Amino acid sequence: EVDQESPSSGMANMLFVTDPQQRSVIVGIHALSATTYNDLKKGTTNWAGAMSQVSATRSAVLAMGGGANYVPSCVTVVHGESDNNLGNAPLYQGFLEEWQRDYETDVSSIVGVPVALPMFVSQMSTGFSGEMAQAQYQAHLDNPGKIILIGPKYQYGYHTDNLHLRNIDSQHLGEMFAKVIHHVVYEGQVWNPLMP
Repeated sequence: EVDQESPSSGMANMLFVTDPQQRSVIVGIHALSATTYNDLKKGTTNWAGAMSQVSATRSAVLAMGGGANYVPSCVTVVHGESDNNLGNAPLYQGFLEEWQRDYETDVSSIVGVPVALPMFVSQMSTGFSGEMAQAQYQAHLDNPGKIILIGPKYQYGYHTDNLHLRNIDSQHLGEMFAKVIHHVVYEGQVWNPLMP
């Protein structure tokens, strides 16, 4: 990253700064632009890549020795536009629920112990997203502690395509993820976003 900061870097930097213990933060990314859930879910090449990252990261952390411990804490999701364009909004809550379960199951298997792995989701706020935003909101309500809606994104600045955030706003989105993750994972609190 030369002249911009991704949401993941903004999140990692903010988590490190706000953690009183100053624990190291490792972020694995398997992002693909304009990719539907069906191309990211368990059983796909993309899923295998994500699980390879988990395995490789675990091995690297354990190789450090000195009591280094690898405990995945969460999954973050910025997703939905392509599924929205395909008319998948009525199915999307189920997609999120399946996705979160599969992450928790497969990561627990790799780590060797049961891991609670909440999924933090940013609400889609672009295009004709009402049904998709509602599906994300309903997934949050119906899956407390498992699927956590961090909040909407209408307050951020977008490029002229009205889909992608400007670089500084990507950083701010990452910082919002960090705020909510810190509140839920580090402090053990419940988070509810701006909502009706």
